[in-house]
Amino acid sequence: MPVILMIGQDKGQLDLVNRMLLYRGHTVLLADGPIEGMAAAVRELPDAVIVADISMIPMNGVELVEKLRSHEATAKFPILTLVPPAPIGTFIDGDLLHPISCVLEKPIVSEEFLGMIETMLAGSNHEATSAS
Repeated sequence: MPVILMIGQDKGQLDLVNRMLLYRGHTVLLADGPIEGMAAAVRELPDAVIVADISMIPMNGVELVEKLRSHEATAKFPILTLVPPAPIGTFIDGDLLHPISCVLEKPIVSEEFLGMIETMLAGSNHEATSAS
């Protein structure tokens, strides 16, 4: 079964995402922040999807995506980023959007989120897209 690595610092959001994914039968690995998330991605080598919040410290989600894409072990993992309600360009410029598989605006709507995860797991969403 593929692993979904959820990287974030908002405990409520981590719990919500974890419960949604577990309910659908997915294996979930939670990482508290970008440093732990990067280490978990390299160490655990999830073979499915990384979900990363843009709003983190000391490294934000954009910087995390850049590091994940530059590391050989994690360069090809599909990545779904969660962004606050705002124009996409506020957080992600066009050059960085390309390596991101999906962008989802918060608050998370369960069916939309789970649909994106299922699409990414099926391997049919490797182009950058966005949803709001």
